[in-house]
Amino acid sequence: MMFRKETGPKIAGPQAGARVGMGYPGLIDRICGLNETRPDPDAHERCELTIDGTLFTLVPMAADDKDVVGLAYFADIAPLPEGQKEAMAIRLLETNVFLTSREAPSFCVDPRTGNALLAGCLALDAITPELAHRYLRGVAVFAGGLRESRFAPEDIPPSFVPSPEA
Repeated sequence: MMFRKETGPKIAGPQAGARVGMGYPGLIDRICGLNETRPDPDAHERCELTIDGTLFTLVPMAADDKDVVGLAYFADIAPLPEGQKEAMAIRLLETNVFLTSREAPSFCVDPRTGNALLAGCLALDAITPELAHRYLRGVAVFAGGLRESRFAPEDIPPSFVPSPEA
């Protein structure tokens, strides 16, 4: 992906950035501001911040290796429970079948840590910094519930989609 630091990334599509208006770097800066977090100098390439107790990694989502069209996020939930890793990984993957909306996250496992993650992408042309922050807070609340329940199967609804209203 090409990132033009002097002018910011190119936003694709006729209405791209209409809601953001500031492009991807401005979106990241504003999300950090709303979270009362000082952005790292490299935050526009990879931003790590904690929202409501959940560690997020935010990266630009490119459509064709040059046009940034979205904000990809990875929310670190927790390690899979000992003695149940395989069963829980299968349960999380089965849950992905029901997560079908454009904004719905998917469960995955970080191969470096073995932690369960929620991953998704928010389109730049459909989001404001405030809405993105509110959405990520909703994901964080859900992730926190999973951590507290230690991934109890009944706590993983097959139709989970976090609400921006959370």
